[in-house]
Amino acid sequence: YNVYKVAYVYPTAPTHHALFVETDDTGLGSIFHVRGSIREEMEYEIRSRLTPRQQQHFSKVRIRAVPYTRLWYLMDVCEGVPPPGRQSDDNDERINPGEPLYCCGEWLDSVIQELKCHGVLDNLP
Repeated sequence: YNVYKVAYVYPTAPTHHALFVETDDTGLGSIFHVRGSIREEMEYEIRSRLTPRQQQHFSKVRIRAVPYTRLWYLMDVCEGVPPPGRQSDDNDERINPGEPLYCCGEWLDSVIQELKCHGVLDNLP
């Protein structure tokens, strides 16, 4: 299955990053992502049987591929990377100002790194 890094750019909200795994020839697949905001603890979520919404400010970049037999490894790795915790209060004041923000994009980078470390993603021509 082809694995993509997708990004949705919104005019009034931060860019949202997710992992999309295309599971059939029609473009359907599953999105693996964290949702929420830094004002609250984010939650890990899988959304299946959909295509990433195409919109004006959308990007989809193929990372690599994962064989069908390793799809459950990918799911385990995604579940194993903790979602971002609360990082600001209700007044948008940073709880730990000395630490860098860890949002959906950083979570996705951690997931991709773990997938590579565990040999889940294979190269395809």
